[in-house]
Amino acid sequence: MSARHHRDAMCRAALGDDDAMRPFALHTPVRRVGESRDVADVVLWLLSSDARFVTGQSILVEGGYTLGGQRPWLNKAITQHA
Repeated sequence: MSARHHRDAMCRAALGDDDAMRPFALHTPVRRVGESRDVADVVLWLLSSDARFVTGQSILVEGGYTLGGQRPWLNKAITQHA
């Protein structure tokens, strides 16, 4: 599982505050950053019998953020909030 841009201690330590996460939220189709529950729901599903035939997968838990491809402007936005 690969979780990105979530409101957690690691992202806050890297980005500083919620304002620094705004560029990520704006360029995510669901228009928000993830919450711990979003990751927990995927983990619970993977542990359930519903996922019994899922093997060798990398599941992105990122609200569709990677659909947009590379975003050169994002480095500038992150630097401004660091």
